[in-house]
Formats: sequence, C-alpha cells, structure tokens
Amino acid sequence: MAKKKSKIEELVESLAGNIESPDALAAAVAKLQKKALERMLEAEMEAHLGYEKHAAEGYNTGNSRNGRTKKTVTTDSAKVGA
Repeated sequence: MAKKKSKIEELVESLAGNIESPDALAAAVAKLQKKALERMLEAEMEAHLGYEKHAAEGYNTGNSRNGRTKKTVTTDSAKVGA
C-alpha cells in the first residue's frame, strides 16, 4: 500500500506542474514566502494581544489593533514585503 501524501506534498506536486521557467519558480517561491510570513506575523500578533483579529475581546482594552502598516522582513534569501 502506498503512503498517503501530505497536503504539502500534494501542493508542491501541483505547483511544480505549472512552473515552466526559473523566473516562474522564483515568483512562486516569493509568493509562498510572503504569504507564510504574513500568516506568521498575524499569529504572533494574536499571541501577543491574546485575541484573534476582529474579536470582541479586544475592543476598548487599551491594547487593541489600530491599523496595519507595511513591513519588510529580511530573510537569508531576500527582503520580503509583508
């Protein structure tokens, strides 16, 4: 019986079939890295504040989300706008 593939493995195989050049690969990696960093930063904010985005617990607490600003995260391979 063949081992069941993880969602990540299935996603990688699906994406690999659509990449036709080195530039397309670089663009796909950059998009994936950007999305992953955005999710990590959002999770970090939720952990810091103690409530999820748009949750009623945050209203008028003095420690609320007050907007969003563009961030640039420097990684080993590139600077990524998140």
